[in-house]
Amino acid sequence: MLALRYDGQVARVSEVDPPAEFPESALVRVSLAGVCDTDIALVTGYMDFRGVLGHEFVGTVAEGPPELVGRRVVGEINFACGACATCNSGMPRHCPARRVLGIQGADGAFAEYVRVPVANLHAVPDAISDSTAVFTEPLAAAFEILEQVEIEPGHDCLVLGDGKLGLLAAQVLHAAGAEVLAVGRHPAKLAVLRQRGIRTAIASDAVLGPASLVVEATGSALGFARAVSALRPRGTLVLKSTHAEQGTVDLAPLVIHELHVIGSRCGPFPPALRALETGAVDVRSLVHARLPLARADEALRLAEQLAPDICLLDIAMPGGGLTAARSITASMPQTRVVMLTVSEDEDDLLSAMKAGVVWANTFNRFDPTSPFGGYKESGFGREGGMHGLHAYVRLEDR
Repeated sequence: MLALRYDGQVARVSEVDPPAEFPESALVRVSLAGVCDTDIALVTGYMDFRGVLGHEFVGTVAEGPPELVGRRVVGEINFACGACATCNSGMPRHCPARRVLGIQGADGAFAEYVRVPVANLHAVPDAISDSTAVFTEPLAAAFEILEQVEIEPGHDCLVLGDGKLGLLAAQVLHAAGAEVLAVGRHPAKLAVLRQRGIRTAIASDAVLGPASLVVEATGSALGFARAVSALRPRGTLVLKSTHAEQGTVDLAPLVIHELHVIGSRCGPFPPALRALETGAVDVRSLVHARLPLARADEALRLAEQLAPDICLLDIAMPGGGLTAARSITASMPQTRVVMLTVSEDEDDLLSAMKAGVVWANTFNRFDPTSPFGGYKESGFGREGGMHGLHAYVRLEDR
């Protein structure tokens, strides 16, 4: 089968053996998988991982219990032993012998098939599309905050970071009744929150705190100090960032101001699925690109270069720039192309992508019959040859 495998040096799309069977597991044919910051961290040394990447997915059970075969499912990522004291105390996500899908000791979902413990699978309601269901795992991580901190109406909360997890955490806290201020570096990303009535601020301009609760989701080792400085005495800091970089931490403010620090990782799937089913959280606006599995290495590079909220790997999508671009609009009927421009400047391409453009194709030959302004597509990417031209496609609500 085809998969994106990291060998410790480079991530390559290649043919690999199907996932090996293990007791009480199911084989899932992956429909969509999400690329996120953790995947980028893994290929820069985080967790010293080797194997097939990917931990955010939705798919259909191909082999397993009869009642699940043919059902659409999403899966929790921690493979617990189920027998140790930690598991028996109700904390299987912290099992000391656990394997973690696409992160530690278990091949992941950037593949045609993935094998997952049956106990980890959750059926996807019919009302939730694949492109929405793929957000279940990161949204569950946002809901974990509510499991760890009691949020009362009007609770003053500050969320640092406008990546996928920061945007999801801000929405979850807002829905729980908190007064949320989300701070980030990208106006287009923060606009997603403003449309839902959540206050936002640009990091370079914001005066932070003091807040009772700060969620640190910047993905940077430098974010910890800024989060600590924004807390009121005896406030609570929830840490969501994971990264390979080793930072220096000043612990004195934690003691002086009697601060509470909570590490927060994976979370419960049921409330995440309910929120996706009811539309309580907007995830569709967080997708920046959709690529076929055969080009999963490109998706990883795109995620690293442009820091999108998520790139979707579509196992069923054929390769080729024009075909893939058309597949995006076909698979997202709620959207339409509203902008298409051409430029010779690669800096323009980066600026456009950061401003919310979700697809880029490379053009280098004029063709009057082309639907893309007369330029013939020649594949996805930033390099179009000496005379390459770049086109941008932006998707918005109908």
